[in-house]
Amino acid sequence: MPASDELLRKLVETISELSARVRHLEVVESGMSPHASRHQDGGSDEINVKGLSGKLADAQDAGWLRAKEVSTTAPATDDVLAWNGSKWTPTALTIDAMKAGVKRASDNLHLTNNWQDVPGCTKTLTFAADEYLLVWAIFDFEMEYTSQTNDLLGALNVAGTNQAPQAFYENDAPGGRATVAQVWIVSPGSGKKTFKLQAKRTSNGTGSWCYATHTSMLWMRGGFTDES
Repeated sequence: MPASDELLRKLVETISELSARVRHLEVVESGMSPHASRHQDGGSDEINVKGLSGKLADAQDAGWLRAKEVSTTAPATDDVLAWNGSKWTPTALTIDAMKAGVKRASDNLHLTNNWQDVPGCTKTLTFAADEYLLVWAIFDFEMEYTSQTNDLLGALNVAGTNQAPQAFYENDAPGGRATVAQVWIVSPGSGKKTFKLQAKRTSNGTGSWCYATHTSMLWMRGGFTDES
């Protein structure tokens, strides 16, 4: 091989090696390896997990559903994920997916002249601003007052306030007993609210007892739309 050809070959090798080193330095300084860049977004061999089975090794944060953004707002108890027109957002249940339940007194309640909580008939829920609470209560009143008329009252207390009207039973006969039903529909306002049944008697008689027993509370929570 002529000396000129050998010199040219070495010169080409040197230029190629220098070019490779320059590319390597550019990659190192950018923080991206050539292998990784090919598999990343827009790379020549972009990774696609479609069709793969099993679970990913790390927990995933689903910030999007069907190409729509998911709100970062923390959900409250019983919230569902609903589309608000711009993003998926934690939302309280509405009448279309109504939250309902039943509470029953766990024990007889010996009534006094002051409002008393009926055992077992208390519930706490978180409400949206436009939601309503419907409570249907059945009070089982029983008394043994023989000489003085006495009124037995049942009430719904929402966030510390008794709602009117009240369930009412009046009798002065020994062993008088009645089942009294009362329905309340209230707008409790937004936030966490506690509602409960309460009962009391209005005066003292000569008998030995006055009870609210077997009391039950059916409650529903939801949003209502006036279409009239």
